[in-house]
Amino acid sequence: MDLGSQVSTGVSSVPAGLGLSRRSFLRAPIPSPGEVICTAQESLEDCGRVHLVAFWGIGLKEGANGEERRSFAHLKLLCSTVGAAFCAPTRLSLLFADTHAHVNQIPADICQLYREDIARLASDFQFELVLLSTIPRMPNPELGTTNLPPKVFERKTRYIRAAEKFGSRETARERVERYVRLRLAERGPIKSSFPNAILLSGDRPSDSFLLPNLSTVFVYFGGPGSNHKPWLSRPMGGPE
Repeated sequence: MDLGSQVSTGVSSVPAGLGLSRRSFLRAPIPSPGEVICTAQESLEDCGRVHLVAFWGIGLKEGANGEERRSFAHLKLLCSTVGAAFCAPTRLSLLFADTHAHVNQIPADICQLYREDIARLASDFQFELVLLSTIPRMPNPELGTTNLPPKVFERKTRYIRAAEKFGSRETARERVERYVRLRLAERGPIKSSFPNAILLSGDRPSDSFLLPNLSTVFVYFGGPGSNHKPWLSRPMGGPE
């Protein structure tokens, strides 16, 4: 289904791509445009807004900088574009991944400083900031051993390489396993807390098994056509 086609919802006709261009906003075609549009209509009936949610991670930066502000401006434009497609206001809830930071062994002081900066930016852009640790029935980050899905082992090398950005190579495999277990366990509580929300994901579509079962749109976080996630930048003053 191309971006110019329309999906009839019984209330109005909405562009199948929600007005979002592939070049600027969409990392991949929307998997189920009709489902996404129905979720938006349910959100409108529930709270009068199209509710969007997105994960916001934490790396080793001790504070936010211009990259975060540019990303927030890009997300604000994305929300405005979706709102125009529905002729309705939008609401964006950023899910601040403090529990992910814990299993990635991000120092608590860095997490706190970064959270304070992101909270100020969220206020400036009128986004809601929600700590994952505050969502009801969220799992304890210190989860016991469980069987991991085969997809994890198919992507093992890439996941371990990503984990090395947060610490030593010696502990990368262990941190990957803890992180994946946490992501799988948190899907249910997030779905329960945001049942009528559309998830804006900066992840690869092939990693969707880690995401809560929400209507999902895969988007660029770093700006038009950019997969870059600002929180994964090298610490200010760190080695290149």
